[in-house]
Amino acid sequence: MPSSAANYQRSLQVLAQAEKLTPLTAGGHFYRACSLAALASVTAAPDEVKRLSQALQSYRVAARAPDQFRQDLTYISPKLLELLGVR
Repeated sequence: MPSSAANYQRSLQVLAQAEKLTPLTAGGHFYRACSLAALASVTAAPDEVKRLSQALQSYRVAARAPDQFRQDLTYISPKLLELLGVR
C-alpha cells in the first residue's frame, strides 16, 4: 500500500475509533468521505466502487451541515471534490 493510501487508511481508523465514543460531526463525515474517495482513486476497481459508494454516503451526511467543513474545502484535491460531487 503506498504511503498516501496508508495515511488515508489510518485516518479512517482514527475516525472509526472516535465514532465509537461519540457520533461524528459533519466535519468528521466529510473527512471520512475524502479518505474513502482518495482510497477509491488509488486502488483496484473492485474496492473502488464500494469505497466510492461509502464516500458518497458519508458526504451526503456531511452536506447536511456544510458550514462545519466549508473552509476545509480549499485543502482538498479538486479530483477528490469532483469524485464527491462537491461544487
